[in-house]
Amino acid sequence: MKHPAFILFSCIVLLTGVLQESCNLKMIDDVECADFKVSFSYVKDTSPCYPPCEIKFDSKIEGGTARQFDWTFGDGNTSNQEDPTNIYESPGSKPVRFQATSADGCEASDTTTIVIEDLSAQLPVAKFAPEDTTGTAHFTVKFRNLSSSVTTPEHHWDFGDPGSGANTSTAVEPQHTYEKAGTYTVVLTVTNAIGSSKDTGTVTVKPRTFVHSEDIDPVNSFERAILVDEDAKGNFAVISTNDKAIWISKFDYDGTLLSSPQKVSVGADFPTQSIHSGKKVDDGYALTGIGQYVNASNPGPPNDDFFFLKVSSDLVQEHAENYFFIGDDDSESAYGICQATTGGGYLLCGNKFDGTQKGAMFLKLTSTYNRDGDPKILYGSDLNQTAYDVQPTSTGFVALARIKNSVSGQYEACIFQLTNSLNTAGDPVFLGNFVPESLVKISDSSFVVIGNNLGNARIVKAGFGGGSPIEVVFTGITLKRGLITSDNELAVVGHTTSVANPEPRLYKRKSTDLSPIWGGDDLSPVNPFGEAHSIMQTADNGFIIGGRDTQGRTLLLRTNAEGKIE
Repeated sequence: MKHPAFILFSCIVLLTGVLQESCNLKMIDDVECADFKVSFSYVKDTSPCYPPCEIKFDSKIEGGTARQFDWTFGDGNTSNQEDPTNIYESPGSKPVRFQATSADGCEASDTTTIVIEDLSAQLPVAKFAPEDTTGTAHFTVKFRNLSSSVTTPEHHWDFGDPGSGANTSTAVEPQHTYEKAGTYTVVLTVTNAIGSSKDTGTVTVKPRTFVHSEDIDPVNSFERAILVDEDAKGNFAVISTNDKAIWISKFDYDGTLLSSPQKVSVGADFPTQSIHSGKKVDDGYALTGIGQYVNASNPGPPNDDFFFLKVSSDLVQEHAENYFFIGDDDSESAYGICQATTGGGYLLCGNKFDGTQKGAMFLKLTSTYNRDGDPKILYGSDLNQTAYDVQPTSTGFVALARIKNSVSGQYEACIFQLTNSLNTAGDPVFLGNFVPESLVKISDSSFVVIGNNLGNARIVKAGFGGGSPIEVVFTGITLKRGLITSDNELAVVGHTTSVANPEPRLYKRKSTDLSPIWGGDDLSPVNPFGEAHSIMQTADNGFIIGGRDTQGRTLLLRTNAEGKIE
């Protein structure tokens, strides 16, 4: 186009009634704008370029000098820079226009269309579906892969079960076995060259429950399970005794015996051996009880002696030893054991009877099972004084015993503190006239005592920080063991006092005031006859109960978290 330009040198106007003009004008030649041209190029930061896509534009001017730049990028953004950069936040076709104005007023423009690729069209889409979403523990699930991708992707599965040891997979359609009850979040991540996508789902696994009896010792029979424990795979270790021998065995998650029970023994000089207490310790199980010792080289009346057994986590006997004390003709019985908080040793407790006096006796062992000093006899001035259980504290131990109360003149259950050197620290806290069974630790200063008397059971919460003990009586019940649950409440187990047909009972109580949460009814809908002697909480917050059925066989019951057998 041409752009006319004028320069006015002079112009005189004479007004004489008639308008007259006399002007000297010089017309400058039209400026030729046809030579003024613009164009532009651009460079994407990646190729293909997905939002946010950054593009750098380079302008080119010909036939003049530009004094103004106007850009529109097709996404609502503009610029007046000579060489701008624009970031596209959405995919699609973007019409770009560049216009420049020269110093002479000439205008020129250039346009093009830029395509911003759609990332969503290239990304994989992760999707899966479990063939089953609900089952019981040891539940095997196969996962169907419904994902899509324009290119061959990689798959990564997370089954939400890190404790399984096989929590991930890169298979297209894997399967996974959930050993324990719980709700598991499953995540599938699908990745291709463009990016990745995730899908999540849940699998719900309910606890398995069962009732099972097993004749562990078919020769002597009449055994009871005094310790039960669950391993990482949901199988159960069971330690049974029948006052003749001691057996260790392993059952699977359904209560099926996995292999032949193994007999453990203190030695051939002990024709009868019975465990009174077993505790899970850092690297296995510590057991103590009473063995009737017969000296084959010097025959005479048998003596009852303390003994200690250590069984590894994989149920192999590691150590066995009996401990003779002063006066080989005396009788010693061990009723309780615990692992020390410091040093890794053990404390055994029980009594020593010399024919006229029975004292509460304590023996410390090192972590290598050697005696850690001489045995300590406390409150040994009268009959019927026995230590039944011990628990570790940060400063020593707390013992559960039955000794004579000098105030009431009766033999009463009590708890008292011991230092690491087995000296008493403070006076005993007396709890009443009943026979103690076991001691449950809530904290260093708060404990629950389980005991029985004349066909009735009781649990008593007591401590050393002041305040009166709290007592609950269970009529027609014998209670044996208890524990603090994963939600910091108290679970206790026992059975009805019927001689012919005792029934197991499980109770859950508030640890603060022993008020009831649930329990005391039949373990519906299956309620076998038998005694309950031991308890542990399973990983899925249910309970495994060990005891003896009415035929003298080892009895195992597994309940759900509400104490029921489904």
